[in-house]
Amino acid sequence: MSDLCVGINGKYAILSTFALLFCLYMFKYDSTHGRYHGECVPPTIDGFPVLNIFYLVFFLLLSMKPAEIPWGDAGAVYVVESTGVFLSVEKASSHIQGGAKRVVVSAPSPDAPMFVMGVNEDKYDPSSMTIVSNASCTTNCLAPLAKVIHDNFGIEEALMVSAGMVKTVDGPLSPKNIIPASTGAAKAVAKSSPSLTGNYADIKEAVKKAAHGPLKGFLGYTEELIPEREHIVVSSDFIGDTHSSIFDAGAGISLNDNFVKLISWYDNEFGYSHRVADLLLYMHSKE
Repeated sequence: MSDLCVGINGKYAILSTFALLFCLYMFKYDSTHGRYHGECVPPTIDGFPVLNIFYLVFFLLLSMKPAEIPWGDAGAVYVVESTGVFLSVEKASSHIQGGAKRVVVSAPSPDAPMFVMGVNEDKYDPSSMTIVSNASCTTNCLAPLAKVIHDNFGIEEALMVSAGMVKTVDGPLSPKNIIPASTGAAKAVAKSSPSLTGNYADIKEAVKKAAHGPLKGFLGYTEELIPEREHIVVSSDFIGDTHSSIFDAGAGISLNDNFVKLISWYDNEFGYSHRVADLLLYMHSKE
């Protein structure tokens, strides 16, 4: 099998000296993940401007039109479409005209097959699927947990809420953390109905088993608690976590026999980026 060669179509397709330096700046200084201390210089190779980052060379190609990007000349067999613009099969297929063989859209697509690693990647068919979607970071967080609950207990209906930090463009983040909180009422419900505690214990055990078994690497599990505190882990504790979803056993509660609140964390950049890479490797293994 040949080496996996990937091209990335990102937001900064209009290349100029400013754009090149801006790409370097955005990589080197990150409010969430901190400063990159490795080598990061902007030389050129064969006339192409490149980013040289820790012995990895990234060629920067100038074009706003995917069909005009010479993926074939650059040796890119797979393309990750990350602009958020070319989401449909028709639009993403423009990369094929540039010489790419397959495209992974790093966002939900209106018509491309969508895959979540650990959940349904086995449905990938290389004979008929050229353009696929890695879904969204939130879908990648929710789907593994939902799979465990549905497979073990069944789901009749559900409501999902996603909580995020203040939106910035790589600037100072405020507030620093998302911190789960509970009220005395929730504790009173659990104490007045002991069977509910038992129900939730079964759910925790099922998720923990999956996290250490078939969904290892995709679904994480944490039960960090201190008696004097209601909760111990906060959002910044999961910066750089490669899991798609980290189930927080200490933050959930069973409200009745059929209504359970479940909390799961995710680093929407770091974890999702690893899933894109995992999907690419999985697709490559099926060639």
